[in-house]
Amino acid sequence: MNRRRFLFIAAAVAFPGPARAEVTTWQADMLGGTVRVDLRGPRGLSRHVADMIGTTIAEVEAAASLFKPDSALNRLNAIGHLDSAPQALSIFSVLPITSTR
Repeated sequence: MNRRRFLFIAAAVAFPGPARAEVTTWQADMLGGTVRVDLRGPRGLSRHVADMIGTTIAEVEAAASLFKPDSALNRLNAIGHLDSAPQALSIFSVLPITSTR
């Protein structure tokens, strides 16, 4: 018996019954278009992950949108600095930024 066959049998014994993986689809109009994510797994976990994805994208969009007048990016463009950057923009702090001037 090879390793793959052993793992298949062990998984079948450990998790009897039909597989519970289902497709959960999350979709919203964000970031200037339609965003869609298909998740496969237990419904409760997939729904939780989909909610987290939506929340994270909404935070980034609220902070970095040129189309929302109250976004951090519009405030930065208007006054030239931010007193406190939103957490959603923290990813930009690790990017190497080089001025071409």
